[in-house]
Amino acid sequence: FVLSLRRELLDPKHFLGAHVKRSLKEWRGIVMGDSKPENKLRSFHQILKALAVVTIDTYPKLNQLPLSSYYVALSLQTTILPLTYAHLLSLYHQENHQNDALFSSSVHTLMSQDGGCTLESMLVAPRFRIPARDGEERPYGRAVGELDGLSSEMLPTRKMQIIQLTYREICSAVADYYAKSDKQVLLGADDLLPIFSYCLVHAHLSCPCSELAYMNDFILEEDLNGELGYVLATLHTSLQVVTRLGVEEEERAQKSKKEEGEKEATSDKEGGKEEREEHGKAEGADDSEETEDEEDGGQEKEGEGEGEKEGDEF
Repeated sequence: FVLSLRRELLDPKHFLGAHVKRSLKEWRGIVMGDSKPENKLRSFHQILKALAVVTIDTYPKLNQLPLSSYYVALSLQTTILPLTYAHLLSLYHQENHQNDALFSSSVHTLMSQDGGCTLESMLVAPRFRIPARDGEERPYGRAVGELDGLSSEMLPTRKMQIIQLTYREICSAVADYYAKSDKQVLLGADDLLPIFSYCLVHAHLSCPCSELAYMNDFILEEDLNGELGYVLATLHTSLQVVTRLGVEEEERAQKSKKEEGEKEATSDKEGGKEEREEHGKAEGADDSEETEDEEDGGQEKEGEGEGEKEGDEF
């Protein structure tokens, strides 16, 4: 159904295809305008909703099918979003550039720690600090590899599926590690967050906050209540975790640097004080020697005076 509807939406000679063509032309005019990014994005969503209404009106029997609105929306997304993705992501990036910059700064800070970003530094529970599997550069390497592909996808459903695969790879790594153990280990939501955050730090994502906003706006209601909605919420919280840990680490580093600077300043000050005291002692010693010399000179003069007096008397 989706493929069939897509063909009609892409055919400019078909009624729906002609409507899509006009809508995209309208959208390009909006993009070139001076309105705010949020207004442009709102206009795009309105265009999609209008196209969904036109599609269902064109095929009234669609309303009789289960999940018809879901498949119509999915057809429109898979048809139109690849044609507008560059402009859309640019708008989302304009809206979220501060969060993206803060995330990137936090990643840099966490990777710059002594030993880099480790499972321990990301506060992963000890039982989930598992070693890398064969062929992996680091623990949970396959999950990181899945996450690396997020930016290469254009469709929000595909992006969410990558997040889903990342989650499943994390679960798979834990299951493989404890496969031969009698101990039953369950990966709960609280355990997943730091592991997912660790994967985020090691993945090469340039604007994950913009990607998240893009997925949030286009996730379909039917997907929101399932596993895709769960992993999307996990991504959202993990981005916050990475940012918070990075900011805290930066604050600790700045505080430590400040304390070292104050310590050096105090040390220099004390050293200068000791030097002045030694210099003062040296000057005091010189003054004492001069005083003694003067006293000796005075005594000699007195002796000479007495000698002269005795000579005169003689």
